[in-house]
Amino acid sequence: MAVNEQVMDLVAVLDKEGFSVLAGEILMEIALGRESEFGEGDDASARIPIPDDEQLREAVKLLKLRLTEPARRLAEAENIAGELNGGGIVPIIFIDTNGEPVAKPAPVLEGVQARSTEAIDKLEEGLARLLVPRDGAA
Repeated sequence: MAVNEQVMDLVAVLDKEGFSVLAGEILMEIALGRESEFGEGDDASARIPIPDDEQLREAVKLLKLRLTEPARRLAEAENIAGELNGGGIVPIIFIDTNGEPVAKPAPVLEGVQARSTEAIDKLEEGLARLLVPRDGAA
């Protein structure tokens, strides 16, 4: 199954911005198709092609699942940890097997939550705009 131009444009942006693994996962999922909901027995795990006009919606759904939802849950976890800590800021830092931070921790400013959902909200708004047909588009 061919991947439509809108999905390829999204994949190119993700790849350029350092999200190559996520871009590859989107391409793979679109190419494989979605799991059939109607199969029985051996056909239960069969995949059916994703129609061209639904591919971008599926790609955005995957982006939310892999990118924005985990980021939102992390920000919420830091908020809860802060509340349990008497209102103090508690940044969550992931470390590798050597005890080194996996990524640079979020900046901690006095009286400000370590991570905010504001950037996540803006990203989700941008993703939603991708799904709105443009003027002159079919």
